[in-house]
This record gives sequence, structure tokens and C-alpha cells, in this order.
Amino acid sequence: MKQIATVFLAVLASLLAVYVLGAKGGEGRAVKESAYERVLRTGVLRCGYASFGTNLYKDPNTGEIGGYTADIARAVAKELGLEVEWTAEVGFADFAEGLKNAHYDMFCGPLSMIPARSRVATFLDPYLYMPFYVYVRTGEDRFRTFEALNDPAYTYGSTDGEVFQKISRKKFPLAKENALPNMSQPAMLFLDLAARKSDFLVQDLSAYRDYVSNNPGKIQVFLNKPLEVNAVAFAVAKGEDDLEDMLNVAVHTLVQNGVVDNILSDYGYSDKDIFRVQLPIRSQ
Repeated sequence: MKQIATVFLAVLASLLAVYVLGAKGGEGRAVKESAYERVLRTGVLRCGYASFGTNLYKDPNTGEIGGYTADIARAVAKELGLEVEWTAEVGFADFAEGLKNAHYDMFCGPLSMIPARSRVATFLDPYLYMPFYVYVRTGEDRFRTFEALNDPAYTYGSTDGEVFQKISRKKFPLAKENALPNMSQPAMLFLDLAARKSDFLVQDLSAYRDYVSNNPGKIQVFLNKPLEVNAVAFAVAKGEDDLEDMLNVAVHTLVQNGVVDNILSDYGYSDKDIFRVQLPIRSQ
């Protein structure tokens, strides 16, 4: 009887140990702190970012991060009583790795919402809609329609991992590709176009404006209408539902109260250049 009791106590002790270890995340380790918990504990929103012309840029002299995308990210943090820490500069091809490995809490670069990216990160709600145009050399007269560009005789410029590469491959599968490495600045694409290394490229209006401000008369918008319009949003790691919910409330507040609209206007973009999020009710 005593032997049976001893065995029973041993089994009970083992089950208790399994329960305790399981509650700590296994093998005695503490449960991992979520990004949401870390942000609230520290009061800091760590941002990963990608430089992209005047959308978001790093001043080479001061190291300061500027651009309307950076200003919107700061406004999101301010609504929540948080400070922004610009933690890491990455490329659009690998932005999700930093989220997955908790190197930063939010990707604060100008990120287009496309299905492929939703597989590796969770998008917040859009804060604007960006029209993407096709650009050609000034005076180009070899083609008259978007469909005519889909031809092996023509080459488009692209950057590895960017949304424009995915759009170009989808829209113009027969055309050749002249791809630049991940993290190349968009100005390089326009330089290649002007130098006849490519025949056309897909980009947003801000990148085009950055280029033509220093190189007038060389490049023009093709057909003067967007090839595609994409929603643009920030992103967090998969599974960070509480962080997503909190940040989305801030995004909605900024859109609803006209803060995002004012930031874009301060940078010289009308609602015809960059499309604003349309809500049922907007504060005056």
C-alpha cells in the first residue's frame, strides 16, 4: 500500500511539473512578451523603414528620418502617447523578416498592400491610395496603349522585391526586365530609362517628381492615367492582433480628423495626386 502511494505521488509530481512548465512556455522558459506588451511597457514604437525618395528618406548629414510617410508614422505614435524609434533600414524584399524576428514593431515605410505580402505580414488599414503610372522618355512614340508595352521588343525597369516589379511582371509578362538590386533608389530607374537601358517603367508620382525636379524634360507620364491604384498601409508581424487593433484606431483617427490629408497637402500633393481614404463622415 505504501509503495502504491509513493508511485501515485511521483506521478502527481510529474504531472504538476508538466503543467507548470507548460504555463511558462515549455522547459521553464517565460512566456514570450508580445510586441503589444513591449510597446506599452517601453512607450516606444520601434519602426523598420525603407528609403524611397521624398516618401521617406534619411538625411545623410543629420541621420534624421523625413518624408510624409515618416510624418504619418510619427502622428500614429503620438496619438497613442508613444515615441518613434527608427530602428532599422531594410529593403521591401525583406521587410517581413524584421517583423517576424521582433527587430522592430511596425514597418513604417510606404508599403503597398498586395496579396503576396499579406502571406508574411499583417497590414493595418490603408492611410492613402497611391496611383501608379507608366513612365517613358519624352517624345516616345513607339506605342500608344498599355497593351502595346507587353512585347518582347521592349524592356521595363524594376527593383527586386518592390511592388512595381510584381505589377510589371503581371501586366507585361512578354516584355524583358532590367532589374536593379533590392534597396536601390527609384531615381536609378529613371536614370536607366533616360539612358535607354529600359523603354518604360512603373512607379508612383512622388518618385517621378523627385527625378524631374533635377532632370526636367527627359521623362514623361505615359497616357496620363494610372496603370493601377494600390492601397498603402503600415504592417506588423503575423499574430500581433492587439498591436494591430491599437494602431488601427490611431490610423482611423488621423484619417477621420484630416491629419493625413494635411500632411500630404503640406508636401504639395493634392487629392488628385495621391488619393485620400474616403470615409462616410469626416470632421471639418
